[in-house]
This record gives sequence, C-alpha cells and structure tokens, in this order.
Amino acid sequence: MTKSNRLSKLVKASSRLPNGIRSALLSKTFGRVVPMVGTARIRYELVRPDQVIVSIANHKAMQNHIGQLHACAMALLAETATGFVTAMNVPDSAIVLIKSIKIDYKRSTKGAMQAVATLTAEQQQLMQTSEKGETLVQVSVTDESGEEPIQCEMLWAWVAKSQLGSQARALS
Repeated sequence: MTKSNRLSKLVKASSRLPNGIRSALLSKTFGRVVPMVGTARIRYELVRPDQVIVSIANHKAMQNHIGQLHACAMALLAETATGFVTAMNVPDSAIVLIKSIKIDYKRSTKGAMQAVATLTAEQQQLMQTSEKGETLVQVSVTDESGEEPIQCEMLWAWVAKSQLGSQARALS
C-alpha cells in the first residue's frame, strides 16, 4: 500500500479533473515551484506513485545550434521525471536530492521528447519506510520516432530535512 505525502495528496486531489486540464495545472504548478521546469515548459502527462511521464516540445528556447532539443533539455527531462516519482514516495520529513546522473547520447533526436520514470514496489517501500536512502530510478527517454536517443541512469537520494539544517526546513 502506498503511503501518501503532501505531494502525492496534491496529485490525487487533481485526479478528478479532465486529463488536459489536470496536465496543464500540474505543469504550471510545478513549473512555478521549480523555475527551470517552467522555463523549459515541461508537461506532466501522467503522475502516479510508481510512474511519472513528462514531455517537452522541441521549441526554440530549448534547441541547440542544429534545431534539435539541447542536451541539457534532455537531461532536465529525465531528471524531472525521476525526481518527481521519487518525491511522490518519500516521507514529508525527507527531501530528495540527485546524487548522480549518467547520460549517453546515442543519436540525433527527432522532434519532441518524452521521459517515463518508473519505480518498483520494492523501491517505493524503501522510500516510504526510511528517512534516508538512495536508489537508481529507471527512466526511458524517447523522441517522436519512438526511439531512445539517450540512455540515462539517475541515482536519487533522500535524507531527513533535519539532517540538512535550516536551509532544508525553509524548502518545506
């Protein structure tokens, strides 16, 4: 059984809305909380405690010199999906932090991209029952062709806010 934290309760409260409105609301809300996500116009397509799907259009502000999504935009997409699914599961007394990112760029991209981050039941259980830990969050990033132009590994950690001092408490 999934335990609820403040973030998962907020997502659940929005579940009664039609998908398009829900996605727009979550995207706008989280874009304000994390300004870089808002600037990139990342869209939250699906948000569940075990899976988060986010997407980004190939718009000018996020393009590289050849008109494709910039490498940093692709990394942000994967980091957003994995971080959000992690944050849906940690206790309210903890904060999530990215510990390491490994990205292999395999080929050029085609158009918009989507990232799908998934947690196992075991990972969810670990996060929900401990105030400190780390886990490698699975993520698949595809472009409009359905292929994976990048392969990622995202290692997330969570720690008790009390261990981080006054800065972490200000974030809550």
